[in-house]
Amino acid sequence: MQSRRGFLKSGGALVVSFSATSFLAPPIGAQGPFDTHPSHIDPKQLDSWLVIAADGTITAHTGKCDFGQGMSTAQTQLVAEELCVPVARVKLIQCDTAVTPDQGTTSGSQSTPTNFNSQNLALAAATAREALLSLAANKLGISIERLTAADGVITSDTGRRVTYQELVGGKHFSLTLNSSAKRRPPEQWTVLGKPVPSLDRSALMTARFEFIHAVRVPHMLHGRVVRPPGMGATVVSVDQDSIRNISGLHKIVVRKNFVGVVAETQYQASLAARQLVVRWNAGPELPPQKTFFDHLQKQLAKDTLRRCGPGACRKQQPSTSQVHISLSNARVGRRVVRCGGRQIGSGDNLVRHPIGLSDAKCRGKVIESPAGQRTRDLCARVGMLRIERRRCRLL
Repeated sequence: MQSRRGFLKSGGALVVSFSATSFLAPPIGAQGPFDTHPSHIDPKQLDSWLVIAADGTITAHTGKCDFGQGMSTAQTQLVAEELCVPVARVKLIQCDTAVTPDQGTTSGSQSTPTNFNSQNLALAAATAREALLSLAANKLGISIERLTAADGVITSDTGRRVTYQELVGGKHFSLTLNSSAKRRPPEQWTVLGKPVPSLDRSALMTARFEFIHAVRVPHMLHGRVVRPPGMGATVVSVDQDSIRNISGLHKIVVRKNFVGVVAETQYQASLAARQLVVRWNAGPELPPQKTFFDHLQKQLAKDTLRRCGPGACRKQQPSTSQVHISLSNARVGRRVVRCGGRQIGSGDNLVRHPIGLSDAKCRGKVIESPAGQRTRDLCARVGMLRIERRRCRLL
């Protein structure tokens, strides 16, 4: 497999935008967990999002990751549509911290709105298309209105043509995103909104797709977290001699109340995590199950309602309250740690499903989730979940 450095060299472009001021700049937009954040990759620069190589291929950078939603195909379609090229000419790089913008969390069904509305990847592609049209107008000596773009070629109404690679030639755009750049209207779409086979379908069906759990690199180490017996527990002591006999053990990590182990294989790390003797001070007890709902109602809460009308907002106290069920989309697989583009280890992931309570009681049946965590199914749309203290550790 060709390295990233080799790929960029062969394409004739190495486009990474670093900006010292981006660390100090105010956040973009609302700056929530799903938003694009300033980082060493400046999200205001077009070159941070798109590269047109010397052979005409387009590389797009996204900070939103596809893990089964089909989002990589959709984002590839977006870039292809805005730049008027076939899907096959676009290569999408996802969540590589060395080259992609920091786009926060991939969750909450917010990744498509983040990149498909009027900012980020969509705006970058629209900015690039308008920049290419402007370059073509200058090169051909005619107005932009007399130009059309299709299949990576800009053609005038007189038949004169120029390709994207002739205009950019593997060089930087050196442009900031143009907030007034216009998206292509839906009635002109030839790629978006059309059925496109999932781009990773073939690799998935033929076992060529490399899942993160199967990634292996030279000198790779595996980590496991040693979990406390309860919430809020603190470390008293760690008996490091208790696992010295385990082969492949590399390190025992203790940082305040965090305890972990590092070993050569997953099995060795799991074994060390189970056998390591740790003394803990117990944390605060959870309230009894029978009075759990009452306990939640007594906790401090800030109940303020903002009503916004034309030109103004006002605060008022809500007259009614509603509590809804809240479940998190948590990873089931183990996480892999990368440093400078190099994988240095993996670790297990604790799956938690925080559950909210409503104000009506109801009995539910116990079900098993795919992650092995037990929860209670509601017997009505509005009901009370009986919560029991459980932990789920994936080893």
